[in-house]
Amino acid sequence: MPFGYIKRGGVRDLLLRLIGWPNIIRRIQFPVIIKLASIKQNDIILDIGCGDGTFCLEFIRASGCKCIGLDLIENEKWTYIIKETNNKASFIVGDAHNLPFKNNSIDIIILSSVIQMVQNALIVLKECKRVLKNEGRIIISVPVEYLWFRKLNCVKKELSIKYGSKGKGYYSKQEIFELLSYAGFRIIKIIYSPNTFEAFFIELLILFCYYLNLPISSSIYNILLLPLLSISKLYNHNLKHGIEMILLASKKAE
Repeated sequence: MPFGYIKRGGVRDLLLRLIGWPNIIRRIQFPVIIKLASIKQNDIILDIGCGDGTFCLEFIRASGCKCIGLDLIENEKWTYIIKETNNKASFIVGDAHNLPFKNNSIDIIILSSVIQMVQNALIVLKECKRVLKNEGRIIISVPVEYLWFRKLNCVKKELSIKYGSKGKGYYSKQEIFELLSYAGFRIIKIIYSPNTFEAFFIELLILFCYYLNLPISSSIYNILLLPLLSISKLYNHNLKHGIEMILLASKKAE
């Protein structure tokens, strides 16, 4: 079944049946994230900033776990995912700065391209630590430096505004290390994804949109980049360079 696809009817449904969920960066990152997560069937996953819930859907398909999606805005796809997963998926409208969960109640937390978007990343991470079980894990993806077209590093502030970020927008390796340490986490592993090869095409598209003043995000762009998925599988994701870091961390012992 195509990645993230759920039958909903209509012309758009036919397109999604053929291509699946068109978000290219998240599709590239998902195999990395699920490998890092090492999900067990009885685990409870919290996907903060879940959007339409596609990651929740694929986590459940892959492992049979339970997944809770949280986002500021309700999405119409949630209803279909709940039905598709026989209620193993659930969704909540809520704020990551004040998580509506009990202490020590979640096994794995996913923050996929969220930390750079929120107003206070430290508060969000402290909330994550509070609700994670003692053996719990957190996986974070966050954009760092552009590699191929360095001009983009000079206009990060403008790009952050285009992306709708309310937070820092981008982090250096040292900054994210310090942030996680202050919040009470210990970093276990780092993988760069999209990697160097994939980054070239993504950066080229961002540069194109920037100079032509086009919307920075569109499903049309992602569909054009989908052929990258098959090519990128030939390359090792565990590289020392890339445009986003994916970090696996655990709670520090207290």
